[in-house]
Parts: sequence; structure tokens; C-alpha cells
Amino acid sequence: MHRGADGHSGAGGRADSAPGSNPAAPPCAIRAGPRPIWHAENVTDPPSGNPAEPGPPPPPPPGYGYPSPFPPQYLGSGVYNDPSAPFGRHPVTGEPLSDKSKLVGGLLQLLGLFGIAGIGRIYLGHTGLGIVQLVVGLATCTVGAIVWGLIDAVLILTGNVRDPHGRPLRDGT
Repeated sequence: MHRGADGHSGAGGRADSAPGSNPAAPPCAIRAGPRPIWHAENVTDPPSGNPAEPGPPPPPPPGYGYPSPFPPQYLGSGVYNDPSAPFGRHPVTGEPLSDKSKLVGGLLQLLGLFGIAGIGRIYLGHTGLGIVQLVVGLATCTVGAIVWGLIDAVLILTGNVRDPHGRPLRDGT
């Protein structure tokens, strides 16, 4: 019996087997056509993360656990690079500053010299204390408003008053 180049017998094999197929293999394993030839042009590899390939750079490595004990750097013209303190940080303690200004609060509190004390406290967020100051000014015919307003304005302008969230007031307007 003569065997071909593929190792199968030609005419002496099974009658239903096709040339080039294995007669011992199940029918589902029989190839219908010629085997494709491998070419390097037909191969597509997934992106390998090679730095020579174009694309965005990888993100920087994360920090080493603990945040810096120093406040973030001042970038100039009132801009800070700290999302947790959008109005900056206190230069000594590093606490985030309030969105309220001590200059505006102190000047509004000086309206107590005209008998209208409490407006500065209402601006700073201490609404209850501001209303009490207004009532005391009305009840004492502006004498209480002048004294309390003047003392409170000095406290606000010197930075001894904080906002309702406990943050120090910021400088400027």
C-alpha cells in the first residue's frame, strides 16, 4: 500500500475520507480546506505599554502615606493649590481660612457707632449673636450698640473671632 506525503493512504483508505484528512479522527475534526500560512503581517498584538508607543504617560506613583506637615505652596495672585482650603491656610497654624473677611466683618460691626451693632456678626454667620446685638442697641437707645459694637469690631479686626465652622477669618476683602 502506498502512503502519500501526508502519511495517509491514497486509494486503500476509507471511501468517505477526503485526501489530506485523518481517517482515524472524528468527522468534526476533518479540515475542509488548506491550512492557512502564518505571516508576521497577519499578527496583531495588543498594546504592550511600551514607552515608545504614543499615548498618555502613566500616572505618577502615589504618595508615601502621610500628608506633608507643611501647608501647600502659594502660587501667587491669591491662588492656592489646595482643594481642601480654597481661601488659603493660616500662615502659622496651617488651618484652612474662612470664606469671610475680617476687614468686612469689622467694618460692618463699626456700624454700631451709629446704633446698628450686629450687622458684622450676621455677615460672619453668627446670626443669633447679631440679632441680640441689634435688640440690645434698640433697647438701650444705641448706648449698648455703641459700646458692644466698638468692642466687637476690635475683636473681629484683630483676628480673635472665628467663623461658625471654627476657621480663622481671612485678611483682605
